[in-house]
Amino acid sequence: MQLPRVCIPSYNRAELLRDKTLAFLKKSGYPSERIFIFVVLDEIEKYSQTCPGCNLIIGLPGLKAQRKFISDWLSEDEIYIGMDDDIDGIKTMGKSFLDIVRDACERLET
Repeated sequence: MQLPRVCIPSYNRAELLRDKTLAFLKKSGYPSERIFIFVVLDEIEKYSQTCPGCNLIIGLPGLKAQRKFISDWLSEDEIYIGMDDDIDGIKTMGKSFLDIVRDACERLET
């Protein structure tokens, strides 16, 4: 089973994203090729410099519009994880974040 994509809308917070959410995902062992950051066109340069190697997608301005864009960009039946750009941890009650994601996906598929 392939892990779901992590979709992160972000605006004007490249450093915060790098230092919090991306650091958390890296520490968790989440594969970078499954992480997608949705930005607006005028910030693509800043994000590509601050978050090199990330999958950057040019979306729409405004959080509500960006979340709708993400929903439309994904396949209708695709399982994905939506995250904010300022996550520095998730309480997992003794399980790893990856174990929780895998378990959730297995349950959703049944």
